[in-house]
Amino acid sequence: MKRIRVTYETARDALIAARDERGAGFMYDQMFDSDGEGCRYLARPRDAHFDDSPIPACLVGVALTTLDKAFEEWLDDDNEQAFDVIVRHEAGVENIVDDAEYHIEYCGDEFVFEGIAVRLLTLAQSSQDTGNTWGESVSYALDRIKR
Repeated sequence: MKRIRVTYETARDALIAARDERGAGFMYDQMFDSDGEGCRYLARPRDAHFDDSPIPACLVGVALTTLDKAFEEWLDDDNEQAFDVIVRHEAGVENIVDDAEYHIEYCGDEFVFEGIAVRLLTLAQSSQDTGNTWGESVSYALDRIKR
């Protein structure tokens, strides 16, 4: 079993890497994937020239898949569980406990998110989902959590 830990630092670095990969001016526009489902961390391309393999789509999906390949399988297979853990809109970003740990097991791997990393990812995702660029979204999240 592999244990993958996501700390504030790894989440920050992954968000910055994702922003730099697509460009600070990039805007996520795939609010629905080819199956008509809502925003997904990994989406199946709409272009028939691609195979049906999922590709990292939104800011958090791209960020997490830069950390470890195991995230791709989990995010593709169980987008809703990933959404509940990573982007805790239901709880509200203000209710995420920074020093808590959120654990998920999937296919023998354990994903451990520090609460402050969840909050950072949530802030970035929320900003992206309101139509901001990835540069604006990463800055928004980093400006709200000073370390």
